[in-house]
Amino acid sequence: MPQINRIRVNNVKYNFGTQVYDDFVMRFNCQNTIYDLANGGGKSLLMLLLMQNMLPNCTLDDKQPIEKLFRQGSGNTCIHSLVEWKLDPCYQDVTIQDDENQDDS
Repeated sequence: MPQINRIRVNNVKYNFGTQVYDDFVMRFNCQNTIYDLANGGGKSLLMLLLMQNMLPNCTLDDKQPIEKLFRQGSGNTCIHSLVEWKLDPCYQDVTIQDDENQDDS
């Protein structure tokens, strides 16, 4: 099963601009990990940002949609959220080919 190797979020301001994920990287090295912060520390926000890579526009709570990060006064104009996956050995040599460029022979 593919595993998360590392994650990165950049340029995220939250809690009315009082807290920031400026250039945050977590290296899991495909191991289980615990991220322990106080209430309001940004754990749910981090999960929400990472889930956007797999389920765009998803939300953990209807009161806290992803669009809230881009509302006027939040200071966010561009947020980067990245997930690096380590594939199973059987998939490491697979090349994705664009259907438009395939030969119709």
